[in-house]
Amino acid sequence: GLDIGVGANCIYPILGTQIYNWDMVGSDINKNSVLQAIKNVNYTKGLSEKISIKHQENNANIFEGIINENDRFTFTMCNPPFYTSEKDAEREALKKIKNLNDTTELKLNFGGQSHELWCNGGEALFIKRMIKQSAAFKANVTWFTTLVSRKENLPKLEKQLKKLKASVKVIEMSQGHKKSRILAWQFS
Repeated sequence: GLDIGVGANCIYPILGTQIYNWDMVGSDINKNSVLQAIKNVNYTKGLSEKISIKHQENNANIFEGIINENDRFTFTMCNPPFYTSEKDAEREALKKIKNLNDTTELKLNFGGQSHELWCNGGEALFIKRMIKQSAAFKANVTWFTTLVSRKENLPKLEKQLKKLKASVKVIEMSQGHKKSRILAWQFS
C-alpha cells in the first residue's frame, strides 16, 4: 500500500505492517515529517524491511516521483488536507466548539501541521488533482482511495471519475456525530 501524506507519526503504515503484515510506502511533502517518520519506523525492529518512506519534492505531484514505472500497489490511501486556509480551520473549530456548548478557550481539535490541515482549494481541489493524476498510474495501482470529509464534495468528484471511466465505490463511515466517507476508484 501507499500512504499519501504519511505524516511524522507514520501511523497507517505501522498499523498495516503490524496488524496485516502489509508492505507499505509512505510519502509526504514535508521533509521534517519524512525524517521523523523514518525515525519512527526505525524504532521497531523489522519495520524498516516492511515500510519505506519517500519525500515528495514537487508539491504539485501526488504520485509522480513516488510511484516508479515497475511499482505495483494494491491500494493507495490518503487523509487529505481538509481546509483551504488556517482561518478556515479555526472557523470550523469554533463552530464545533459552539455546537458542543464548550465554553473553554479556542483550541484546534487536531494536532497536525499546516501542510496536513490546509492547502489551496482545500479537500475538494486536492482530491480532484489526485483523481486527475491517478489516471497516469492506473497500471501501477489496483485501488486508489481517499477520505472525503465533506459530503457535498462527492458529486463533482464522482463526475470527474466517471469522465475518466473509473469504477467508483463510496464507503460511508460514522463515529458519533462525525460522518465521513472513503472514496475508492479503479481503472479497468
